[in-house]
Amino acid sequence: MKAISIIALFLLLAGYTRADAQSIVLLMDESYPPYSYVENNEAKGIYVDFIKEAMQAIPDYKVKFKPLPWKRALNLVETGRAFAVFPPYYRPVSRSWMDYSVPLFKETVVLFTPPELLERLKPTRWPEDYKGLRIGLQLGFATLSPQQKELFVISESPNILTNLKQIALNRIDGHPNDYLSVVWTLEHNRQDPALAALEITPAAIINEEVAYLAFSNIQPEQWPYRADFIAKMNQSLARMRDKNRLQQIVNKWTRDVNAPAAGH
Repeated sequence: MKAISIIALFLLLAGYTRADAQSIVLLMDESYPPYSYVENNEAKGIYVDFIKEAMQAIPDYKVKFKPLPWKRALNLVETGRAFAVFPPYYRPVSRSWMDYSVPLFKETVVLFTPPELLERLKPTRWPEDYKGLRIGLQLGFATLSPQQKELFVISESPNILTNLKQIALNRIDGHPNDYLSVVWTLEHNRQDPALAALEITPAAIINEEVAYLAFSNIQPEQWPYRADFIAKMNQSLARMRDKNRLQQIVNKWTRDVNAPAAGH
């Protein structure tokens, strides 16, 4: 009888612990495959898998992913209406309203153009040799500096897919974004007649950027668990990195995508 009571108490406490776990909402970019995107109302991507696995070591919290347009997600964090978002680049001055996790992954930002344009330009310097091109950016992305933007005719579209279609229609000359994300998006949308025959090439490596999980620092007292969650998430992600788990997850997602070659 006593043994049964102990088991019952254990199960009760276990159930209480699960029910008592603090819920966390993490905003995420809804249109940044293979890192962060939504498909059939389900959050997917490399960074989603990072966080899901990291959470296995943090049982006192449970996370819910909320995919949103990137610009809207950033605005909610900037105004203190959301706790956290991924995957922004490190911008401590222009985005002083957020604090950053340990690094998630280093992305390679590349300008993609049609190969015939690259052959005509024969560029050797970035960005000077590309001056005057019609460049399509992803809305809300800090891909180019303000000084670089002044060299181009800039337009913005909500995602990579739309920018690729703009290239196919000759409405823009190029799109700068993470190499893996652009190639992955194109190859996974070849069934679209607009993209079936599109050829693009990495014209210039712009820079390398590190992506993060970032946390709003606007009125942080509204999230009394903030410091504890950040510390535990950082510890869990660091352990995964030490065990090479982060790279293994990346490899699973990108085994059919080649790494970028050296550019101009």
